[in-house]
Amino acid sequence: MDKPLAPACLRNQQPIFEFLDPLMARGARVLELGAGTGQHAAYILSQRPDLFWHCTDLPVALPGIAQWLADVETCGARYRISELDAQRQEQWPSPASVDWVFMANTLHYVSQTCARAMLACAAQSLVAGGRVAIYGPFNEQGRYTSEGNRALDEWLHARDPQSGIKDLEWLVDESAGLALEAFCVQRLPANNLGVVMTKMGKQS
Repeated sequence: MDKPLAPACLRNQQPIFEFLDPLMARGARVLELGAGTGQHAAYILSQRPDLFWHCTDLPVALPGIAQWLADVETCGARYRISELDAQRQEQWPSPASVDWVFMANTLHYVSQTCARAMLACAAQSLVAGGRVAIYGPFNEQGRYTSEGNRALDEWLHARDPQSGIKDLEWLVDESAGLALEAFCVQRLPANNLGVVMTKMGKQS
């Protein structure tokens, strides 16, 4: 069976890695929500095999993720793959069990309710001082940042009226209520943002 391929991952995996690499400490434990094809995990682990990467998604995606991650076993990469639906809290990882949560091109594909659940899952899973990194398109001050994003949002709404591009301000407000404080926002290729937030609280 051929590995699933998302062309967008091929285009943006290097800029995402260059954005995150200086921020991630050696040996960091990373939880990826909505890992999709698994291409981001495979690429980052090929560059940073010191990381421990936990890929999660719905059951239909797991075989493809396993195919991509098998390619990086030769470099000593450590990883785990498991089912996770963020709207089912019983599937969430143990509290304070990871240093990073990573989401790439996920929030605009899901409803606002599901996006809230993903953020809550991220916040609970992070240790104090841990960080969540989100890559994808966002509106700013209620406006599209490009015609491409407008067209994408129209396509998303036609596919699923509950989905759509979220406002950056909404993300920051929702995250603040979960003790996630904005750390940095960086513009990345294809009219997307890289957003990193830190879990507040005392480190044990």
